[in-house]
Amino acid sequence: MDFTINITNKNDNIHIAFCIDKNYIQHCAVTITSIFNNTIASNISISIIYSNIDDKSKLKLDSYIRKFTSDVKFILINEKRLKRFPVSDHITLASYYRIFLADLLDSEIKKVVFLDCDLIVRKDIVELWSIDVSNYSHAAAIENGVDIAHKDSIGIKENFHYFNAGVMLINLEYWRSNSVAEKAVEYINKNTNKIQLWDQDVLNFILQSQWLVINSTWNATWIVFMSSAWTNYNFTTLKCQELKDISLDPSIIHFTGSEKPWHSYYEHPYKDEYYNYLNKTPWQKFRPINRPNLLAKFLIRIKKIMSWFNNIL
Repeated sequence: MDFTINITNKNDNIHIAFCIDKNYIQHCAVTITSIFNNTIASNISISIIYSNIDDKSKLKLDSYIRKFTSDVKFILINEKRLKRFPVSDHITLASYYRIFLADLLDSEIKKVVFLDCDLIVRKDIVELWSIDVSNYSHAAAIENGVDIAHKDSIGIKENFHYFNAGVMLINLEYWRSNSVAEKAVEYINKNTNKIQLWDQDVLNFILQSQWLVINSTWNATWIVFMSSAWTNYNFTTLKCQELKDISLDPSIIHFTGSEKPWHSYYEHPYKDEYYNYLNKTPWQKFRPINRPNLLAKFLIRIKKIMSWFNNIL
């Protein structure tokens, strides 16, 4: 079935949104570089939802993005309304900002491509943008590997798919008219102990059965490249062939998990593409992060505990 529509109005900007804090400034620049290096269209609008970024870093990122497009907007979010949201490991509160996109973006914007900043766009983003989501909450790829037990634990019916929220073409009109943000906050407040995959669990519960499944080439997560693990998930022969085909030429590579391309010990067949784009940015002198020793891990854990303690006071 063909879900695409033609974009004929030059004034119909392609809207792309990111949610970042100080930890992802450089990586956001890399993702944006990959977009503009692989997209012919010039009518692209960039929105950055952010917090905890100093003025110097913000100006640096803003100046760099304006080399590609003059339509750039930074939107500061108030984290106080999120302070009780559960976080852990490599996930910060910034992961939850996407929940509020429909409220934070201009009401005239009807849809937006949301992208995480731990990914590389390798094909023309217009192909993703052109998918018709008028009858859906959003379009996304299935999170391969999520089992029935996990879905059941957060209240998702067995026969419904579970999506990865790192790449979404969002129907903002649907999110606004169905109060997605309010429902998400309510779910979090009532089910904090159930949430394992942060805002992704929340959105999957709120929007179950209402979203459009797209090909995983638009969100090729780690499992696509881990053929040795496919048998553990009981993937069918057809599914394995699908993942193999995607791994050869993915449209978007999503470096999911706690280890990332900017870690020296990270292994991924497309890791070098991160550095190819990084070298085009003002952060080109960056050097990979080494694996933390036991003392560093202990101090990081203490810092997280203290941050959590301060938030509940």
